[in-house]
Amino acid sequence: MEHHVELCSVYFKFSLRYNKEKQKSDAYYRLVESYRNLAGRVCHRTILNIGFIEDDYTAEQLNLTARLLTARYEQKQAIFEVTDEAVKELTERLWERIIGENRLDLTAFDPHNRHINADTMRHSNVREIGAEWLCDQTMEELDIARVLTTAGFSEEQTQLAITQNHQPRSIPGIRVEDSLMDKG
Repeated sequence: MEHHVELCSVYFKFSLRYNKEKQKSDAYYRLVESYRNLAGRVCHRTILNIGFIEDDYTAEQLNLTARLLTARYEQKQAIFEVTDEAVKELTERLWERIIGENRLDLTAFDPHNRHINADTMRHSNVREIGAEWLCDQTMEELDIARVLTTAGFSEEQTQLAITQNHQPRSIPGIRVEDSLMDKG
C-alpha cells in the first residue's frame, strides 16, 4: 500500500520557556511541518527544535525563512531573489541542520519520484490550456513575430496574429487567417 502525505508548509512555532542565560521567560522556537495525511486531516510534526534565537529576527523574516525552507524541500525555484542576508543565512543554517539530522524525506519531491494521481485532477480545461501553452512555446521558439515582420506584416497585423493564439480553442469560427484578411 502506498503511503502518500502532502506537505502543506513549514513554519516557526514558539513557546515561552525560562532562558537561563537571560534569567527570564523567552521564546523557544521549533520548526514545524504541517501536512495532510492519507485521510486528508491536517497534522503537524516538529522538524527541528531550534531553541532560543539570540538574533533579533522580525516576524516577516521568520515567515520568509519558513517559505524558503518549504520551497527548498519541494525543490521549487524561487521567482524572486532574496536580498535579506540575515534570512539567507538563517535559511542555510537551518537547511544544513535538517539535512545533517535527516529530519525530512528528501526523496518525496525528487523529480524522479513525481507522479500524477489522476483521481485528484479537477481542471476541466486542461486540453485548451495545454494547447495554448504549446502554441506560445512554438511561436516563441520559431520567433514568429520576426518571421511575420520579415514577410511584410505590419506591426498591428503581427500583434493581432500573436494575440489570436490566446483565443480559446473551443470557440468555433475564430481563425487567424480571417482576422488577418480583414486587416488587409
